[in-house]
Amino acid sequence: MTQFISMNQLPNQPPNAFDANEPQNLNVLNIPEQEVSSSNWAANSELGNTPTNRKIIKNLKHIYAMLLVGGLIVGGVISVGIITALNKLELTDVPARVDER
Repeated sequence: MTQFISMNQLPNQPPNAFDANEPQNLNVLNIPEQEVSSSNWAANSELGNTPTNRKIIKNLKHIYAMLLVGGLIVGGVISVGIITALNKLELTDVPARVDER
């Protein structure tokens, strides 16, 4: 492995682990890249292939979509309520001009 020396580094100083110019080896456990890939795991996993798990995933996606739509509806109702309250309290009107003499 080639060692990069930055301008501020002394020759006998160990390399800086946070130096952007030095390539980082993130595979500390030396696991082969094929085993690390999540898409490879999903393709070979038995968890996604059973009918029960497919039904659970479908239900979770449905619940997620319902929560998303429900949150958007509640947010819309609250924003309309806030705008209505601001208009009734006349907080959106332009302030009266005051003569400075």
